Amino acid sequence: MSTKDYSAKLLEMEGVRIENLEESEKEIVLQISLERRTQICRCCGAETERVHDYRIRQVRDLELRGKPLRLLYRRRRYACPVCGKRFAEKNAFVGRYMRFTHRTGEKIMSLLRRRSSMKDIAKDTGTSISGVQRVLKMAPVSKPQKLPEAIAFDEFKGNAGGELFQCIITDPQNRSVFDILPSRTVGTIQNYLRSFSNRIEVKY
Repeated sequence: MSTKDYSAKLLEMEGVRIENLEESEKEIVLQISLERRTQICRCCGAETERVHDYRIRQVRDLELRGKPLRLLYRRRRYACPVCGKRFAEKNAFVGRYMRFTHRTGEKIMSLLRRRSSMKDIAKDTGTSISGVQRVLKMAPVSKPQKLPEAIAFDEFKGNAGGELFQCIITDPQNRSVFDILPSRTVGTIQNYLRSFSNRIEVKY
């Protein structure tokens, strides 16, 4: 197994490489980057491999070995040879304006469903109260009445109801969280979907 495979397995992030690790009594800091790949210009659609520059982005992640984990993401910005547009590479672990990873946001949503205080959630996830509030604005407040045309599933490590993993259901067409289930088991997911009368309308 290559070093990059160990990196992806450790962080559970596809394509991520660990370039450096520093550990103190208070936290673990990982410098990471993504594999260099051909990019598609979002302005004109041309392909490019030309890197314009690198920028370090600090991102909070879930704990590692019982310590807060801070990621220093060495993000590439590419330059389009056709239209001259500069743009950042795409990644699957952190949103454009977020200061913590998607899975941290998913854990925050799980804790919000258990009605923990925002102060406690921020402390438990190594984020801020304002960050928890941003996640709260995206979280569904009650069980949805009908399924969307397209649904997507993923799991994340949490600690709700004694279950190690929870399941997050999203509406990819509207780029929103649809609901969070306390377990990722097949039975839990099947029973949840059967509770909707319009499940036959789901196309994707």
